[in-house]
Amino acid sequence: MYGYTGKILHVDLSSGGSSVEEVDEAYCRKYIGGNGLGVRLLYDHAPAGVDPLSPENPLIFAVGPLAGTTAPTSGKYIVHTKSPLTGFLGEAVSSGYWGQALKQAGYDAVVIKGRSERPVYLFIDDGKTQIRDAKHLWGTDALEVLDLIRDEIGDDNVCSASIGPGGENLVRYANITNDRHRQAGRTGVGCVMGSKNLKAVAVRGTGGVRVADMEGTLEHCKELYELCQSPLTGAYRSLGTQVSVMIHQNQAALPTRNWQESVFEFAEKIGGEYIHPRWVVKTIACAGCPIGCDHVSLVQEDPEGEVLASVEFESIYALGSNCGIGHFPDVNRAVDLCDRMGLDTISAGVTLSWAMECYEKGLLTKEDTDGLDLRFSNPKAQLEAIEMIAYQRGRLGRLLAKGSKAAAEELGGDSWKWAMHNKGLEYPGYDLRGLKMSCLGFNTSNRGGCHLRNSAYDWDL
Repeated sequence: MYGYTGKILHVDLSSGGSSVEEVDEAYCRKYIGGNGLGVRLLYDHAPAGVDPLSPENPLIFAVGPLAGTTAPTSGKYIVHTKSPLTGFLGEAVSSGYWGQALKQAGYDAVVIKGRSERPVYLFIDDGKTQIRDAKHLWGTDALEVLDLIRDEIGDDNVCSASIGPGGENLVRYANITNDRHRQAGRTGVGCVMGSKNLKAVAVRGTGGVRVADMEGTLEHCKELYELCQSPLTGAYRSLGTQVSVMIHQNQAALPTRNWQESVFEFAEKIGGEYIHPRWVVKTIACAGCPIGCDHVSLVQEDPEGEVLASVEFESIYALGSNCGIGHFPDVNRAVDLCDRMGLDTISAGVTLSWAMECYEKGLLTKEDTDGLDLRFSNPKAQLEAIEMIAYQRGRLGRLLAKGSKAAAEELGGDSWKWAMHNKGLEYPGYDLRGLKMSCLGFNTSNRGGCHLRNSAYDWDL
């Protein structure tokens, strides 16, 4: 079989056992790609009505047939589970090098069930599987643990997908981090991972991937690489996704102060054109990607010391304009804290902006916020609230850890009117009042408020 390995790894954390399922080409063709394979496995292994945080809810990592090949932008992997945030299909995509490593280790997918009695991490080592103790790693942030696992194994080529305190403490929108700057961010997949006492999935793969026609593959990939280096991707290559800030601003489509407005008076100060010459120090490309849209910022004037963070457009929107914060070093610090805590920046920012509007309209008081002055444009309170969420600390932390939909249902009153979500998943940074095709696409998405399940915004913008 070409592209696929034809092997699916099954791991039971309750018993500590593992097994390998072999699938044929007909199966792979029927459920094509990592997404098709993952959804099929979720259908097969998630019992009807399963509680998202029960041991029976599977956590599935999958890659497609191009992973590990020379095909450009093929380094992605996808995670499927039943979402603790929305209550239905949970799905999150990440890039980097982890997906390539899984394919090179000999697997198309990993299905994880059960719950360990103690913190553990899974080590997949070229077809061999170990469940290792992670008590010493529990409590570390999502970035630190990546280096700790590499040091423990003694190999810098090991790729890990890990959770931070947000996942450990079952925040419903906790994410999974790999390669430091890449996250499977949406729908709370990190929360499910934490419910299983699973700190990380580490992979070392040294195998290859068979293709049917190597010469033809290389020739076609060359054409694709040239296209990826054309003016079509020029903005992303030069400024990264941060370039979208001013595009949205100029179209009156940049959600501001919890979607109360669609333009932000400080948009220029948090846009790529302003950020890049002042703070961007490095451009990173994922496995096999000729674009390199990950532009890493180093803010040296931060009062807490130097802060290095990968700041994408969605994070700038959610933690910047949508929270009324227009000073980029403040946004950079908030993104870094979310990344370390293992929180989806979109859901964290939109849930926080909901709380800020509730606070300014009197539905939340200082007693409810544990003393925080949780108004818009208050970066200090924003940082404190993020940490409270990650540890479910205090009344505010416990409320906001549920996500905007469940938090509004608990708070009551008119607060549901300004909880900006679809099907429980907080909206990304596209003000839909002026983007009609996007509005249709986002609101019919099979996972809720999502910009990855349709690209209608390309036409709107």
